Amino acid sequence: MKKVSFQSIGAGIVLLISFVFSAGLHAQWVYLAEDFEYPSLPDTTEDKVPPVLPSGWSAVIEYGSTNWRFRYGGYGTGTIRHPRYPASGRRNALFQVQQNFWKAKLITPSLDLSTATKPVLMFYLAQDEWFGSVDYLNVYYRKSATDSWHFIKSYTSKKVNWELDSIQLEDAWLSNDFYIAFEGVSNYGWGVCIDSVVIKDSYVTPRVLTSVTVTQASVSDVPQGYKYAPILRIDFRVTGNTDSVFLTSLNVNRANTDVSNLVNNGVALFFTQDTVFSPTQMVGTATNFSGDVASFSGLHVSLPSGRSSVWVTYSIKDNATVGATLSAKIEANQIVADGKTWPTVTQDPGKSRKIIATIYKEDFEGSPSWDLHGEFEINSVTVYQPPLMIGYPHPANAYSGTKVLGTDLTGIAPTLGFYEQNLTSNEYYAVSPSFDARYYKDLKIVYQRCLNVKDADSAAFYAYDGTTWHKIWYSGQVLTTIADPSWRTITHDMSAVERQSNVKIMYGLGPTNNLTQMSGWTIDDIFVTGTEVNYDIAPTALVSPVTDCGLTSAETVTATFTNKGKLALTGSIPVQYSVNGDPPVNETLVIAGTLNPGQSMNYSFTQKINMQAPGAYTIKIKTLMTSPADDYTKNDSLVKEVRSMPTYSPDPEVLSDFDNLSSEDWYTDGTPWSSWMNTYPYGYNVINHLPPPANNKFLWMTVRNNGEENSYVESPCYNLSAVEKPVITFDKFVNVDYPGNCGVVIKYSLDGGTSWNYLPEVAGSPSGWKWYDTTVALFSNQKGFSSKTQLEWETVRQFLPDGFGSSPKVKFRICYAGLQDEGGDGFAFDNFRIMEAPHDVGVVATSIQTTCETKTPLPV
Repeated sequence: MKKVSFQSIGAGIVLLISFVFSAGLHAQWVYLAEDFEYPSLPDTTEDKVPPVLPSGWSAVIEYGSTNWRFRYGGYGTGTIRHPRYPASGRRNALFQVQQNFWKAKLITPSLDLSTATKPVLMFYLAQDEWFGSVDYLNVYYRKSATDSWHFIKSYTSKKVNWELDSIQLEDAWLSNDFYIAFEGVSNYGWGVCIDSVVIKDSYVTPRVLTSVTVTQASVSDVPQGYKYAPILRIDFRVTGNTDSVFLTSLNVNRANTDVSNLVNNGVALFFTQDTVFSPTQMVGTATNFSGDVASFSGLHVSLPSGRSSVWVTYSIKDNATVGATLSAKIEANQIVADGKTWPTVTQDPGKSRKIIATIYKEDFEGSPSWDLHGEFEINSVTVYQPPLMIGYPHPANAYSGTKVLGTDLTGIAPTLGFYEQNLTSNEYYAVSPSFDARYYKDLKIVYQRCLNVKDADSAAFYAYDGTTWHKIWYSGQVLTTIADPSWRTITHDMSAVERQSNVKIMYGLGPTNNLTQMSGWTIDDIFVTGTEVNYDIAPTALVSPVTDCGLTSAETVTATFTNKGKLALTGSIPVQYSVNGDPPVNETLVIAGTLNPGQSMNYSFTQKINMQAPGAYTIKIKTLMTSPADDYTKNDSLVKEVRSMPTYSPDPEVLSDFDNLSSEDWYTDGTPWSSWMNTYPYGYNVINHLPPPANNKFLWMTVRNNGEENSYVESPCYNLSAVEKPVITFDKFVNVDYPGNCGVVIKYSLDGGTSWNYLPEVAGSPSGWKWYDTTVALFSNQKGFSSKTQLEWETVRQFLPDGFGSSPKVKFRICYAGLQDEGGDGFAFDNFRIMEAPHDVGVVATSIQTTCETKTPLPV
């Protein structure tokens, strides 16, 4: 007979086995004691394939090509291992491979437990995480060599250091040909390590409740309308292996909770055998507080050996008070278990959870109006588990209620219960109805998830702001296969769509490859939450000044201010403006009466700006509301660039050759960007076949392969009031892949840039003059410049339409449009002239001595 004990010595843990006789009525037999020792092997040796197995043990690869092996400590890089040492001796067993869901079983010899007395399996386990990924251990038994394996327990959480665990082997499992299997499952962790495996009799000891401990279950915010929010976790520690210990009654004190925020029968208890909450096993019947106490009596909960937990939960009203706290405590002697009262003194964690506003919620009961595509369904789950499955099937039960949102919940061919191969990006997707988040900031989503997707496949979560879908989360972020064995509470930041009125959320699946599929998405109990924005005023527009010609030394700054909050504003608001980073001008905006949500008003500052000098002026408008406090400061500032443009008079022409160009003359802008550059044409981004400029160094051009854009270069102002017959002319080079698709058109403004019009071809131009060459699809098939075959610079010119000759504030835009998949080169122009037509219209060029002779600024 053997007696087994464990004690720590130094860095390791030594298993001491001594032969003794029990003082009791029966002997305490040790049926298995294995610490995987190989004294002849050095510490650094790893026995891989095939492993050097202890006598009678076997190892079976179930998926992949890696088996259990034995080494000193766990897996690691360099000299650092995880864990660093064996639990005892010089060896431990290790299953590790940098793959997902490769599996192998390490199987004990056949054991005769037919006469065993309350046998217990004991072993040390370590499984450290790598960037959040943990390998798994599953423990099984079988009653004969031909029996199927029966699941006992799964270990999925990280264990950085060795931890001793024990499993009571039930009498109904025992036989004279008994086996235990340790199944390692890879998940890109540091591996599964086991050591010092013992199966032995235990003394027949009546179960006794030894301790009751109360802890705070969570301190995270609870959404309005949330069901079964854990508040307290009560841990019961039981020793012994025979007879039963029962929990019979429990009284919960509400502490600082305002019970008006709870639904009817909003206090409930749940039981788990670990420290992970699951609302699957309710204890007793949900009830209400009567005074300060919610009472649960007539319970008959059998507390198992080891640790088990009872959770106190609250269910929250949809209209619960935002900011209210949720807490609880257990006063002395208010638990009756094992025939005694517990705890001996009041246990109050002294912590609480806060109620937060719910903007949108969905539990998928009833008939939710989601837009479903591919194999997304809203239904109850039918569990499918093919023989070669990796990961986990959909959970058998909804987190709450009976229905969930998920991929292939009911068995859709060809692969029942699993997503298909070779899906395109987001080929499966599910979109929520829209909801209004205008008056909320700090948006978050909290939902229950069971996701199984390979690292080579993609699952993603998106949020829509009314214009754009934002990718909030995707499976590729975790660099590994995701395999949730059970429901997990997931939270994502949705601040990208805060303060928007037409918000939607979407779950997507795809692309997938042509290898093994997994079960995909399972989703339940969605809550989108946020912090209410009651008071918020923001500058939303700069009314004046605007980019124009001939701005003065006393320009008025006028801005539009909008009430962006949920509640009306009255009184006065401090506001300010600054120019080019200079000290701000502070004034006070006075609200006449009430400014309701969504309403706007203009305010003109009394102090003027001197914008007489041509150039760019950066104007910053800011609100400084303090009473009431501004609930949202991200929109307190508005920054706009305003240009004071110079004006030139053709006498007889104005030439811009861009060699000595000041930054105030021409500028560029575009959507989503502008690739225009005022540069010398060299480098990788030069348009194909573009010749160098003939007589100068610099020009304007778009960047080669610039992708999707809609951009322009804008000219200074021209005073044509004294020009009788104005002509526009410039040198151009165009080379695009698909003529007629992208290209350039010219636009003009007769009011300094307030309004813009397309510049058409003008009939009656002299023979030999050239202008537009084809239509441009991206400009609504208007005629423009869109060519592939041009190899040299070409001069284009035409008369300006009637009416230009009397205009003092004329401007031009050279507008370019291209597509992402066009891959074309682009457009360049140089030597831009506005001129009086010669008396002999056959003259196409004038003898101009210098640029300075043609660029005559008007007084401003």
